[in-house]
Amino acid sequence: AAIEPRIGNAELERLSASGFRGARLMDQFPNGATTAMLEDIAKRIAPFGWHIEINIARSSDWVALEPRLRKCPVPLVFDHLGRVRGSEGVASPGFAVIRRLLTERNDCWVKLSSWYRLSDAPHFEDMRPLVQALLEARPDRCVWGSNWPHPGLTERMPNDADLVDQLDSWLPNASLRDGLFAAPTAHLLLCGKARSAFGSAFFPLPPSLCRYRFSPRPPRSTPRR
Repeated sequence: AAIEPRIGNAELERLSASGFRGARLMDQFPNGATTAMLEDIAKRIAPFGWHIEINIARSSDWVALEPRLRKCPVPLVFDHLGRVRGSEGVASPGFAVIRRLLTERNDCWVKLSSWYRLSDAPHFEDMRPLVQALLEARPDRCVWGSNWPHPGLTERMPNDADLVDQLDSWLPNASLRDGLFAAPTAHLLLCGKARSAFGSAFFPLPPSLCRYRFSPRPPRSTPRR
C-alpha cells in the first residue's frame, strides 16, 4: 500500500483486515511516499507487523541509504533486484549494499523481478550474474515477482512464461525452485502479527503449479525479448 505518515490506526487496521502486509516507498517516480519518509512510515506500520518495500531511483542511492536501513525497525524488501542494471554488475556499490543487508539482517528480502527493464544485453543475459549472486547469498530471502502487467511498457512486451523459464534456467540447482516461488514469500507475508492471510504485495505460486510450470518445453531457436 502507498500510505502517508499521517495515516491513522483505523485505516491501517482496515488495510490489514483487507490483506495488505506492506508499505511501498517509490523513489523512481516520487509522486507519493518515498524513502524520505522511511522512519515515519516504519514507526506507523511496525505495530501491525508490516514490511516496507522500496523501489529506489538508482542503485547507487542504496549507499547513502544504508545507515538508515540498518536502523529500520521493520522488515525490508528491495524491489526489482534493487534496480541494479546489468551493465553495473555484481561489483557495483549499490549491489554490495543489497548483499550486505541480506546477509547481516535476517529480515530483508529482495524481489527477483523486472530484470528485463534493467538489462543492457541481448536476451537479458547480463542480469544472470546478479540473480545468481543473490541466490548464492540468501536463497531463503529471494522472492519472485512477475511485474505483470508491466506498467509503462508500450513495446517489446515480455512474455511472462518466458521470464519464468529464464529465471529457472538461472537457478544454480533445482532444489531452489519451490523455495524461490513459494516458501520465502510465505515467510515474508506471514511474519510478525501478519499471519491471518496473504497480502497483496506478492502472489506465490504453490509448489504443484511450480512443478507444472517447469515441465519440459520445446526449445526456441531465438529467445523472445
